[in-house]
Amino acid sequence: MRERAAPWRMHQSYEPREVHPVLRDFDTIERVEFLPFWLGGLALGGVAVWQWVVEGRMLGITGQVTQLVEAVRDRETDQAAAEFAKRDPNDILAAIAAATAAETGVEIEAPKHDTADGSRLGMQRHVPLAYRFAFLLSIFVGALLASLLDGSFALRGDLGPSHNAFVGEGWQRIALLLGGGVAVGFGTRMAGGCTSGHGLGGCARFIPRSLIATATFLGTAIAFTLVTTAIMGR
Repeated sequence: MRERAAPWRMHQSYEPREVHPVLRDFDTIERVEFLPFWLGGLALGGVAVWQWVVEGRMLGITGQVTQLVEAVRDRETDQAAAEFAKRDPNDILAAIAAATAAETGVEIEAPKHDTADGSRLGMQRHVPLAYRFAFLLSIFVGALLASLLDGSFALRGDLGPSHNAFVGEGWQRIALLLGGGVAVGFGTRMAGGCTSGHGLGGCARFIPRSLIATATFLGTAIAFTLVTTAIMGR
């Protein structure tokens, strides 16, 4: 009886079959299955909850990168935001009420903010630059450790034989990677978030725009996979 491989490290090679010559390299692709999907889901969900508890915001990689770049580019504004976060929320609410009354001519009683638990206003949520850098660096370190422990770590300049067989090599591969990166960056800014922000945080809170965004990029990925699978004759 053939011994069954561990579920987190199973290898399965595709059997050769007649396909288009350009796609023949796909027959040598080795499929690797790692840890169970539900374990990864629990880990990602736990990170999203931890982010909300610690920072008071939804998990979003694109947002972290954007805010890190803005903080590095404009240190004075970031320092002013840090000082603003230290102010008493009731003083801020009183200043807003006074400015509104001066603009409209109508006296407004400033609302009171309960600071007994040390909470702040949403506009006062400031995350130190070091925290954002550590968060993004930990993503890289975590992926590196996982690949080293799994034995799949390798330095390479492509996305594997399947990618090369589908798009070719040389300038075609570079152009596709650059174009895809620009499209992803532009899309995440236009959509107000990425797969982590919309898919994890937004969908968990049933935010309509997150549900629409997630359905859109997942639907596009599924459609693309079906099309490429049909082209490859799988």
